[in-house]
Amino acid sequence: MTSPICQKSRRRAFTLLEMLLTVAVLAILVAVVVPRAGRSFGRLALRDAAETLATNVRFAQATAIARGSTMGVAFDTDAGTYRLEEWTGKGVQPVPGPMGEPFRLPAGVVFADIQLRAEDGTTKVDSLTFYPDGRGSSGEIKIVGAEGAFGVSVTRAVGRVLLSDLTEGANAGPKR
Repeated sequence: MTSPICQKSRRRAFTLLEMLLTVAVLAILVAVVVPRAGRSFGRLALRDAAETLATNVRFAQATAIARGSTMGVAFDTDAGTYRLEEWTGKGVQPVPGPMGEPFRLPAGVVFADIQLRAEDGTTKVDSLTFYPDGRGSSGEIKIVGAEGAFGVSVTRAVGRVLLSDLTEGANAGPKR
């Protein structure tokens, strides 16, 4: 029979080998997961920038109809910005309030290609334009980052704004 003193001294504990194996497994998991998570955050920032651009183009279009004025989305590819503008009797003016401030693409995201066409089909390079009766210019805007590419396109006939994932291997169908 063992004495109570001996029973107390037999505690269960982790051996040094078990602890080292646990730390090694955790280190491998961190080495695999952290780079993937970083890429995921970059892709999320790219997608968010594309969705914001599409939403702002739709806003300019709806505002032109609602206000009965000509609205535009002007692009500055060098600065990586765009802003909403209104054509008034005083010329081109930024939209009042925060919507008139320049929208900046996130770090690492750039305008790769902007192909804009006026209502008559001629090529434009600086802005999309929407008129009070619903007509407007059309075109495609492509933004890219290290984790992929997205396109925003505006159709001429009905002014439909589509967002597409242009990343190779993605399910690249247009999204409304």
